[in-house]
Amino acid sequence: MGAYSIPVVIGIDEEKIAQEVQKNVEDRVVEYISNEIKEIMFYKNRSYYGVEQPLDTMVKSYIEKAVDDNKEQIIELAAEKLADKLSRTKAVRERAAAVANDILG
Repeated sequence: MGAYSIPVVIGIDEEKIAQEVQKNVEDRVVEYISNEIKEIMFYKNRSYYGVEQPLDTMVKSYIEKAVDDNKEQIIELAAEKLADKLSRTKAVRERAAAVANDILG
């Protein structure tokens, strides 16, 4: 038997390989950063007082600040809504009529 040589041409698309490697690296970096952020944001701090989560704590403090900053407006709007709802009830209309009759005599 003799040795035969068969010419084989291998086409390597270096640009495509580089793009695939870059995409793979980008995906891994994004996944790593996402996991780090999740650990920081959702880390449960267990203490004597219970379990605290940084995201939960952040949201609660923001809500408390927003309520404190707008306390007067919130009370005013709530009072208006309550007065509007109460004025539509039969019991309040009857009582207002009774008071009006007492005053007007």
